[in-house]
Amino acid sequence: MYIIGLIDDEESELKKIRRVIKTLCKDETYNFKSYLVPNKTENLVETMFAEILEDIIHERISSLIVDYKIMVEATKVQGTEILKMIKDKVPKFPVIILTEIVEESMQPIYVDADKVYRKKDFFKIEEDYAKEKVYNIFDSMKKYVNQRDSLETSIKDFKERFLNGENMSNVIPNILTLESKLNDFVPVDQTQIDKVFDVNKAKEIVKLIERANEILE
Repeated sequence: MYIIGLIDDEESELKKIRRVIKTLCKDETYNFKSYLVPNKTENLVETMFAEILEDIIHERISSLIVDYKIMVEATKVQGTEILKMIKDKVPKFPVIILTEIVEESMQPIYVDADKVYRKKDFFKIEEDYAKEKVYNIFDSMKKYVNQRDSLETSIKDFKERFLNGENMSNVIPNILTLESKLNDFVPVDQTQIDKVFDVNKAKEIVKLIERANEILE
């Protein structure tokens, strides 16, 4: 099941987003998680990011739709601040900015213009714009989840080969490469190699084996 995370400071807007998606997408299994916007601006972005990151790590959300302008205590918090923190940590995670201020939202260099949707057009269910954007949301989620799952499956397969005694020089570099790629989808504190033994030792062992092979050649 796909879980779409939602951030907006107005419940009425959240209801509109859910209504558009539910109306235009009936062929997929999905649900929503609405993030509570703290009522104080202090550390707001960091607090929300920590919760979102935890959900990404544990695969509890598949994408995020965030309002560009979040009002708290008469202070405007930009949704792109949350986007930047996510992109810095999990660059492949799909995030959509929903806003009436499209041009301003697209100014930061880390914002993908294709991922900024105009609210008033998105809410027009009968229009092609809304249909196209909802399709794109699910297309991005599918690609993200499929690539993430594929990397996790490949790592699991190589781990099994490693535990079954296959040559470390063949297995460990592949695991390290795959985990480096996976980190763009799901940040991992402890790698599969770490779970078996110290990763630095693993790298040193691989280097020694490679050097030995070069000498033998």
